[in-house]
Amino acid sequence: MDHPVDFAVQFSRLVRLVEERADVVAQKAALRGCLVASKLGATSLTIQCDALLAGGIAVRRDDDTDALVARITSRGIGTIAVAEGAAPGDLLTAARWLARIGAADPDNETMLFGLRTVHVVQTVELDLVDTPAVPPPTVVEPRTDGEITPARRRSGVTQSPESRPVGRRKSGNFGATDGPAPRRKTGSIPVANERIASGRSGSFPSFEGGRRKSGTVTAIDFDPLPRTRATELLEMLDRAGGSPDVQRIVDDLVAAAEQGARDGNLEMLADAAIGLFARQGQPLGDDRPRICAAALQRLLTPSFLRLLPRAAARSRPRADTIQSVLHHAGADGAAAVIAQVTLAATLADRRLCFEMLLKLPAAIPVLARMLGAAQWHVARNAADLLGELHAAEAHGALSTALQHADERVRRAAAHALAKLGTQPAVQSLRGALIDPSARVRVQVAAGLANRKGAKSATTLTRALDDEADVEVQLAILSALGRVATPDAVNRLIKAAEPDGRLFKKKPVAFRVAAVHALGEVRTSAARTVLQSLANDKEREVREAVLRVVMHTSRGDQTDGS
Repeated sequence: MDHPVDFAVQFSRLVRLVEERADVVAQKAALRGCLVASKLGATSLTIQCDALLAGGIAVRRDDDTDALVARITSRGIGTIAVAEGAAPGDLLTAARWLARIGAADPDNETMLFGLRTVHVVQTVELDLVDTPAVPPPTVVEPRTDGEITPARRRSGVTQSPESRPVGRRKSGNFGATDGPAPRRKTGSIPVANERIASGRSGSFPSFEGGRRKSGTVTAIDFDPLPRTRATELLEMLDRAGGSPDVQRIVDDLVAAAEQGARDGNLEMLADAAIGLFARQGQPLGDDRPRICAAALQRLLTPSFLRLLPRAAARSRPRADTIQSVLHHAGADGAAAVIAQVTLAATLADRRLCFEMLLKLPAAIPVLARMLGAAQWHVARNAADLLGELHAAEAHGALSTALQHADERVRRAAAHALAKLGTQPAVQSLRGALIDPSARVRVQVAAGLANRKGAKSATTLTRALDDEADVEVQLAILSALGRVATPDAVNRLIKAAEPDGRLFKKKPVAFRVAAVHALGEVRTSAARTVLQSLANDKEREVREAVLRVVMHTSRGDQTDGS
């Protein structure tokens, strides 16, 4: 085996052991394997067509390498470059970062800072164009003739000349002049010592006094939020009215949001998207709604939308309005939330994204299309989410997924259909009891146990008679105990009784599973059989009967109390 492939196999195993917090000895052994392969030469890990390539050579697929492919793909990694003779600490840190141990945010790359022999190269997803550099503005020297030049107003506060910023770009409202800048002649802006203390300027202020009569956006009852460049531009947009400066201000706002996306400034991009969305639907009597709608459509690219759920998780006061923006984006907005559900770092973040999915009508159609994805982990995650959403309308897509080439997708589809619990879903599960994978058949048997009825009992009984895999047999016996129809109980009694034939003796594990299933039934016939088995010649059967009787007695006492 070439050393790049050997390294990829050992590194995949190391990531899995770190994630499972396995024995330190096993982790050290995997790390030593990585070091041995690394000493033979440099290695690069990439993904091509859902396959792991090590130095351009395809690596044989197994559970560890498939899991590593899923981690690399979900994090948007283009290449993991490992230098020859890589340092053990660098390799272990990279493995921990991929396993998400020691990082509160899955996209936080601070763990990778300082690595000298392992380099993680992210795939460029933000297809944004840098704004051209603006030449520095001309600095206007303050007047020296003793006359005080009024400072430019910012958020209703008149600043002193000493605190005024030196270089300000032209905003269109005040041209560059040699004399004092003209003051706005309006009484709606209070002076500094008369401002309402609770009023905060920003894209969504909550005013408790006289409002400006300029058609500004209706106040939204957010908690006070920090100001960003986006909020300043939105204020300028509200003051501009129908002036020619509107288009320039909106273009500046879009550029600021795109720069915020590149810099990871989630508050900036969220304020810009929310502000444009709020203004594009308001009848202001001028071109501002139309311009804001066009700018919002230009801004809401898939790469930009993927950052909005993260902004909602970081700033909960913005979550409701971010939800409205994602709803407005349709299928692309739903896809952005779906991606963040699988990448959420904490349970609270995942719960927030899941609640957002529940309110997005486009989520279920998007997930149904994802079931046909070529990557198995994408299809599996889609099936899991459809089950959690109890999306009965996705029954057809989930039934089709039972024919997927990868057994992990078929298991997830069976689990989702069991959660639906509808008659069509149960019918599809019954047909899946002949799946070639034993693990899928175990999942199907567990799902049929949730549907109590004669049809389920008959299906499980017939499957038990034809089943050769012991693990599947035990799962079917457990399912029969939960169905608990008379036919199911009779089949369990037959399974628990000793077989008198010498050359076809029942496995002890088979009989023990039947005893435990009878304990779930709690009927008089089941109790009679359990009492008769208390003196069985097999020790394991006697012990199983004792455990079941003690458990049943405690349950009866609890019900009585």
